[in-house]
Amino acid sequence: MDSDLGQLEYDEECTLMSEDAFYDLLDQCYDQVDDGSDLNQAQAEQRLEAYRSCLSAAGLPRATQQACIDLSKRSRQQAFAAMDSFFGNLAQTRGTEGITLPLPPEARLVNHVFPEDFGGQMGNMTLTLASAVFDTDLEINQVAEYYRVQVGEFLEYRHGDGSISFIKGAGMEVKEPAELLKAQMTKPNIQILHKVDPMSGDRQAGAQVTLFYKRL
Repeated sequence: MDSDLGQLEYDEECTLMSEDAFYDLLDQCYDQVDDGSDLNQAQAEQRLEAYRSCLSAAGLPRATQQACIDLSKRSRQQAFAAMDSFFGNLAQTRGTEGITLPLPPEARLVNHVFPEDFGGQMGNMTLTLASAVFDTDLEINQVAEYYRVQVGEFLEYRHGDGSISFIKGAGMEVKEPAELLKAQMTKPNIQILHKVDPMSGDRQAGAQVTLFYKRL
């Protein structure tokens, strides 16, 4: 649900019930109000109201619902602030020196990590590429135009969500999700995505550019 209720999460002190009982309640009320049909805005608001009423009638009053949502928001904000500070400090310390892919235009470095920061492993895949994340006020197509000139030999791949990747040494096998992930984890590449608010997920103006590169 694209609403505050999406941040309704379990907390024993807030909900005053067991975790199993809490999630059983959410599932039961969701099943009561959701029939899988497409909804317009007015219908969606009616369903949300019915969902809130169901939760309230079943032992989770509206005031408690909101208190739990507010608690979840604060926890997420604190976690994000701590993570942002950690990665921001890494970015400042490491800077852009040594990045072996062209830097994006008019961009600000916000994150710069090495494989060893994650133990050099993702599942059964060995990580070999460093990654540097940039924010820019330029839109995706403007950044893509720049990289078409800078890395013309890279495969340009447009994703279903409108984001664009430039991948070195890849072919159209990357149409398969598993092959795409493998290529992005093992081959130098550039990912250009819509910039979004990390808390809400709402799209913002500009783009986010991640460079996956081999260190010298």
